[in-house]
Parts: sequence; C-alpha cells; structure tokens
Amino acid sequence: MKYKRKWPALILVLALTVFVSACGGASGSSESTSGSNESTSGSSESTSGSGESTSEPSNETVELTLWSDWMKDDPYTEQYYARMEQFKAEHPNIKINMEVIPYNEYNLKLQTQAAGGQLPDVMQLIIGGTFLEPLARAGLLMPIDDMIGEWKDTKIPEGLLKEFAVDGKQYAIPAEVNYSSMVFYNKKLLADLGYTEFPKTYSELLALIKAANDNKITPIILGNKTGTVLPATYLSVITDRIAGSGFIEQVLAKEKKLTDPEFISALNIIKELADNNAFNKDANNIDAAAATDRFVNGQALMYIDGSWVIKPIIANKASGFEFGMAVFPSIEGGKGDPMSLPAATYQGLGINAKLDDKKKEAAKTFVKFMYGDELFTSLLEGGALVSANVEVPGNLDPDFQAQVELTQRLTGISTVFGNVMPKDVGTAVNNSLQGLILGSVTPDKVAEDAQKLLR
Repeated sequence: MKYKRKWPALILVLALTVFVSACGGASGSSESTSGSNESTSGSSESTSGSGESTSEPSNETVELTLWSDWMKDDPYTEQYYARMEQFKAEHPNIKINMEVIPYNEYNLKLQTQAAGGQLPDVMQLIIGGTFLEPLARAGLLMPIDDMIGEWKDTKIPEGLLKEFAVDGKQYAIPAEVNYSSMVFYNKKLLADLGYTEFPKTYSELLALIKAANDNKITPIILGNKTGTVLPATYLSVITDRIAGSGFIEQVLAKEKKLTDPEFISALNIIKELADNNAFNKDANNIDAAAATDRFVNGQALMYIDGSWVIKPIIANKASGFEFGMAVFPSIEGGKGDPMSLPAATYQGLGINAKLDDKKKEAAKTFVKFMYGDELFTSLLEGGALVSANVEVPGNLDPDFQAQVELTQRLTGISTVFGNVMPKDVGTAVNNSLQGLILGSVTPDKVAEDAQKLLR
C-alpha cells in the first residue's frame, strides 16, 4: 500500500544521519550526472523538459540533472512522473536528465553522494526533518523562500511546511502528508452500544471502552509487534492533547524534560487504557496487517493507527462493513488543540546550492511547475493525502473522501515523537511502551530511561 511503504522510511533515516558534518563543500552539479549511475542505482533515463517562462533562457537549452525514484508504472510515484512529462511538453528549453534510484536505496545514496559533494542539480527529498537538516546546514541545498509565497500564504498550512524548513529557511515544498494517529471505528458496533456519535472527550472514550468490554467486544485492536505503533499513534497525540503543541520540540531544546508532569501524564493515559482492557491481549504479538484484518472482519470496535491504513481497510473490508473516522478525543485539563493531529510530510524537491544563475532559474521553474494544483489533484485521485488545500475531486472513493474532509477540518499539526527523537531514545521508548501495556514497566521508569539518553 502507498502509505505502508513510505512511513517506515522515517525510522530508517534516523539510523543514517551521520555524515554531512564532514562535507567541506558540495560541488555544483553544473555537469550532467546522468552518465555516472552506480550499478545499484535504478535505470537512468533522459527526460526532456519543455516550455517557455520569463525566468528561463529563451534561445538556449539548459540541462538539469535530477535524482528521484519516480517511475511511469509505479503506483507510488506515477503522478510525479506524469507531471514531469507535462513539464517536458511545455518547457522545451529545459532538459531534465533523470536518474531513477530504487526507493529502498535512495536516501542512503543521497547521503553518501552528499558526503563527497556529488549531488545532482535537483533531487527528490522523500522526507524532511532530521534527514534534511544536515544537508541544509552543510550548505548543500538552496533555500527557496523567495519562491514559495503561493504555497506558504494560501495553500499549505505552516505546520505542514515545517519539516522541510531548517533554521527558519524553507528548502522544499512537501506534496504528501501522513497523520500518525487516526481513529477508525465500526459504525454498527458503535450503534449497537447505543452511541450516535464518537466520543468527544477522553472520559467518554473510557465509558465507551467499558461498554464494549461489558458486551464482550474488543474495544481497540492494536498491532504493536514492531513497537513503533504506540509511540507514533498514541504517545504523540496524547502528549499533544495534554501539553499542547511544541512540547517535544521544547524537550529537544532542553527547555522541557521527558520526566516533566505532562509527559508522565501521557504515559499514564496509555497505562490507563491498558489497565481498562482497551487493547487485545496479544497487542505486542501481532502486526498492523493482522490488526487491520481483525478490524475489517468486525472483531473490534476501534482501530487507532496512521491515516495510511485506510487503504488496506478499503481494500479488505467485508461486504457491508461500514466504518467512520475521528480524531483522538480531548483530554480534560489538557492544553492541546482537540482538532490537532501529529503528522509527517513527504516528497519535496531540493535544489543544489552551487548552481550557476541559468541553472538556478531553470531549477526554480521546474520545481514551481511540479507543485502546481494538478499534481495535488492527481495524488488525491491516487489515494494519497496531500499537504495543499485544493479542491477535492468528485471521483474519490467515498471512504477516502470522508478522510480527506476530516483532515481538512484539522486546525493544528503536531510532531510525531519518533520522527524527531534521537534513534536511541526512540528505540528505548518503543521497547518500554511494550512493557508499559503489559504492566512490567511504570510510566516514571519509561520517562526516566528516555530522559537519561537525552543528556
């Protein structure tokens, strides 16, 4: 599934960001790199650009090298490939020499080549955040603040731009977004328990969990075998509900600690859910695929996971199965926005900082074109949530359209815990939360162990 593939890249990249501080200076990719493919790279193909623009040369061809994982028949990237082909038809004086690099190899190659100062003119940035930061701080990427007004002012919420910004400068425009926490619920089971709408507060959620247990219905199906679901899907949103937006960033800036009351309270809520038998007994032994399967077959009232699981839910749901979607409810006394969700953005294009003026203008023309409304619309039609506020096409699957409309009602974006924490902290919390729901670890111990690793 589309989102199933993209989300694990965030975990992978935390293990890879170890390189750019050694970079003296990146060489400008003013010569085509399309002929220097490594044997492990994907096929390299030359894709002509096209069209005329006031910012590009009118009588000469400018060639740009591009690295991406875009392929014509790949359901994950075909919309980007098609958009590039449209650019080819409209901008004949900009030639794009694209090297296709397999998705699973892409980030590592980009980092390796960056360390040697051998980057292309334009490069796909699959993710931002901790992956982007060393590239930007080493001076390898060109800030694009002078060209993002259309997106920043009207189309993309600031919270969805921030993962591709470093030290106050914007380096790319993200196209896609995943929300790490979304509640999916079985409409029939909810109605059978006497509910006409999903709970708006945490207290009401606890009452619903009790009602489900009293009727021998599994309240929430959880597939936490990998250990990554509880931090991303539960801890991130619960911390935000209690502490408000920015707490995790304050922890990283050493203005707050993971041993502070807000974080302990978030951990206590996860413990309380487990103590109230909210989860299936084998939560740490099944993965997300198994959890999805049980949910679509009517074996649980709720399934809380990332927005991306809607794809397998739609694909595998039983005939007549109806589900609704909601956000995690507000927590009494909390400081957070009840219509905020933790999110991560994807699929930006970075521009090499060392380009000459002609190449720089050509690269800016290409990037501006790529992120036109047509791209966002085609991504929605392909089942991807997008960062931009564009008109929703009328041909979407009804369940996916309901999800899109839910995300458009959000009023805030917060940070996904594991995406910004150092790798050792993230791993420790993943493991500790597995113990927390089993009762073998206390909330205080989870917090203390994690905070020690931050010192």
